[in-house]
Amino acid sequence: MTIPKVAPPPLPPQATEDAPLSVQLERLIATHDPENAYAAYWLIANCDTFNRQHDRMIFDMDEVTQHRNLIPYRGMNDSEKQHDAKLCAGMTERMRLSRFDYLETAAKAGVSGAITQVAEEGPFGDRSALTTRPDDPLVQEWKAKVLDQLAKEAESGDLSTLNYLWVHTVTGDALIAKNPALTYRYAVAQGLIYRDLKGPTAIEATMYAPEGQLMMSIVELKPEQRMAERAAAQRIADNAREAGKH
Repeated sequence: MTIPKVAPPPLPPQATEDAPLSVQLERLIATHDPENAYAAYWLIANCDTFNRQHDRMIFDMDEVTQHRNLIPYRGMNDSEKQHDAKLCAGMTERMRLSRFDYLETAAKAGVSGAITQVAEEGPFGDRSALTTRPDDPLVQEWKAKVLDQLAKEAESGDLSTLNYLWVHTVTGDALIAKNPALTYRYAVAQGLIYRDLKGPTAIEATMYAPEGQLMMSIVELKPEQRMAERAAAQRIADNAREAGKH
């Protein structure tokens, strides 16, 4: 089982109970809360993944606290698979498509992680459109809006966006261009933010240290470029601290 580019966040308590999928969705949407709209999106997205793969990633903080794994996710155990088999059997095609509306609501409200998932889903839920219809004005408009919001979220210090962008700028793809300078900026910014949150010895702080092994090996930049991007990363960390985002 491969680790998804964007892994689902832990769902709120009302989205992890044993009520039918339709009931859980109704309860979440009835709150008119963008955070719950995002939870509704993930309920459906998780079921879509499970129905196709008969497995999905499970949030488990023990992967970090006990196993020192930076990715707090694992595959499903048997009881979790049984739970999803029952829950997700109730997913209809209308529900599956409705997830895009819920995701759009969350992204417009700036819910952390939502814009990166918009990027993963692709234009109107069709990621292939970026390569099959790159000159389509609607695709170009979608791409410009998503890239603009990703950049703004990253500059504000949103950790999920910083992580998404630094990974994707390493090699580039149909949406995000390869950019070693931004790779360094966004990765180092994460390390600085985690240093503020958890202290200088936190695994994330040391992993993304400006002159650490990862940052020295994964990007090739001139010393003056590193200095400039490190300053930009510090500004991002300052923004995150001032906004109290984390």
